[in-house]
Amino acid sequence: MPLIRKLAGEAKQVWFADDATGGGKLRQLRWWWDRLIEFGPAFGYFPNAAKTSLVVKECQLAEAQDVFSGTGVQITADGHRLLGSPIGTPAFRETFIAENVSSWTHQLEALATVARTEPHAAYAAFIHGFVGKWTFLARTTDNADRQFHPMEDCIREKLIPRLTGRSSPGADVRKLLALPARLGGLGLINPAVAFSNESNRSKETCSSLASRIQVQQPTLGDSCHRVVQQRASATNARRKALREEAAAVKPTLPESLQRSMDIFSDKGASHWLTVVPVSSHGFALPKTSFRDALCLRYGWQPEHLPVLCSCGQAFNLDHALSCVSGGYSVLRHNELRDLTAAILSEVCHGVELEPPLVPLSGEQLPASSNTADDARLDIAARGFWGNRFSRTLFDVRVFHPNAPSARTASLTSQYNKHERSKRRQYEPRVRDVEGASFVPLIFSTAGGMGPACSTTFKRLANLLADRLNMPYSAILNWLRTRTSFALLRSTIVALRGSRRSFKSAQLQPALALSEGHLAFTH
Repeated sequence: MPLIRKLAGEAKQVWFADDATGGGKLRQLRWWWDRLIEFGPAFGYFPNAAKTSLVVKECQLAEAQDVFSGTGVQITADGHRLLGSPIGTPAFRETFIAENVSSWTHQLEALATVARTEPHAAYAAFIHGFVGKWTFLARTTDNADRQFHPMEDCIREKLIPRLTGRSSPGADVRKLLALPARLGGLGLINPAVAFSNESNRSKETCSSLASRIQVQQPTLGDSCHRVVQQRASATNARRKALREEAAAVKPTLPESLQRSMDIFSDKGASHWLTVVPVSSHGFALPKTSFRDALCLRYGWQPEHLPVLCSCGQAFNLDHALSCVSGGYSVLRHNELRDLTAAILSEVCHGVELEPPLVPLSGEQLPASSNTADDARLDIAARGFWGNRFSRTLFDVRVFHPNAPSARTASLTSQYNKHERSKRRQYEPRVRDVEGASFVPLIFSTAGGMGPACSTTFKRLANLLADRLNMPYSAILNWLRTRTSFALLRSTIVALRGSRRSFKSAQLQPALALSEGHLAFTH
């Protein structure tokens, strides 16, 4: 920048956009300030002395006032805010942090009030808004996290109970909820603990840039590349620390919550938590649905559930997702079938729902194959694997990983079991009789996918990314989020929907029209 080059020489300087900062001895700083006043307007930069502060040591206060006499620059020996972070005496920094913590605590209390009626919106505001402000201060100010305890008290005692509709969590559950969603938590961090090493990581990441600023190098050199490397290293170290923390928390939890951690650490199982709740895209959940979703996630008992199911058994979370009465398992299956078919129709041709299989005429198939003449699969599409004429048949299954018959099995073994079952039933017939390929699409009610299903959706993301000219990773994230919400909503309906048939009085509109002499109108 021409202006920055004209100011080089006496004082050290650093710029962030149009925020200029100079450092050095008082006479050097006065020279720098005078030149900024002289040359700045020619480059469209107009310094404002009333908004400019000079921070000096207490012993230099009188000299500073003499050197900068008549400039209008504000002079202090305490400290000042610089780009959102305090510089100055320890007392000033502590006061600055305390004022911010007090303000943030009041904001958290207001957020907790919002969470009474809009818990999903309040949760998103916490994850996507609040945490970023705290992170910045913790990264730029040493030991800032030591004063964050009032915020944690508000989160634990007010915000979490209003989000979940339950009482304040115990110490172990609080540690679980502080974990990222991908590790089975909710990302409701404990600010008094989560930022303990952020300042050191920030210094390490920016060390190459800081050293060049200190010696006033005119170019960045390879600093940007090194910052990217350091940032990646810091991110990996942070993720490793979180995995270790999750491993340490898990044994302290009840077996049901340990099982929940395993299930909801599955890729795709937590996408509904990390998205901004935009109603127009179907990503927003009302109050009861959001709290029911948390109950499903952690095995908590939702409020106002019936004691008995219409089938006569005790009604609880696991029974609601396993019982066939009410037809909700079929509804859940059809929701995933229709969503997958709709996405396939964007990139394939000849997409069909419930295509019938060609009847057998003497073909010999394994005993486990479905040989019925009226056999059908869920979806058919052409051109999915590249050849525009090749046909692929898909069959959907959604299973509940906490069903009584599967509670002790690992999630991986359940995916493999259901895939093998589908393949034994249909693959030989599809391959040998239909001359097509077969893909079993296995979903868990938690939102995860089996290996073949995951491969299918990655292929879909690749095809859509090429067609829409968008990044593959963004499309895959969108697909998993859509799938996550489809499963979540159909699961909540199974929890809350009526399971008793409604018998109405017999309707006879034709007879009523005739006997009542009702006129036909348009």
